Amino acid sequence: MLYGLKPGDTIATDIDEVLIYLLDPFVKNYNSIHQTNFKREDFFTYNWWEVLGISKQRSIEEYQKFMENPASDDLPLIQGSLEGVRALAEVFSINAVTFRAKEVETKTNLQISQFSGYLNQIVFGSTSLVSWTPNSKGKITKSLDSKLIIEDSLSAAYDCLSHGIPSVLLDYPWNQDNNLPEGILRVKTWDEILKVILS
Repeated sequence: MLYGLKPGDTIATDIDEVLIYLLDPFVKNYNSIHQTNFKREDFFTYNWWEVLGISKQRSIEEYQKFMENPASDDLPLIQGSLEGVRALAEVFSINAVTFRAKEVETKTNLQISQFSGYLNQIVFGSTSLVSWTPNSKGKITKSLDSKLIIEDSLSAAYDCLSHGIPSVLLDYPWNQDNNLPEGILRVKTWDEILKVILS
């Protein structure tokens, strides 16, 4: 198996843009409110404020309002993510590790309720949404004895690698790098994730 994985090992997965779409529904809602025309391809970084041209604090406030909106209760699944997690859960123990703040735990549980039977736990990387400063995913995944993480954040993938945790990186505009090191493997779909991990 990839990176020397063995059946029964613990692995980790991110939530946003890995299990469920967050950016696309947020941007659709933001465009509707502010009469803008942003799209996923504009996001060269996942620091939303840099793309939207607003302050970090206002970006957090916009995110908070979106998460309080009932329209965010049911976010679309990434294609193949549910089937992929189900297949991986037959082989590995899976934890979800997210940069989300602990205060959106109830909404997060609702949004990923379909995955609840396949995830051991959800670990939140930040305690406060207002002063959003996430903890190191590398430290979190290492503390969970994870042997791999499925990610979309390039910085998180590098952080995890610095703690000895390799990653599978889902391809998005905000994580482009033509010189990925060994230990960070770019993939485009969940079908590819299963192929590279389980082969």
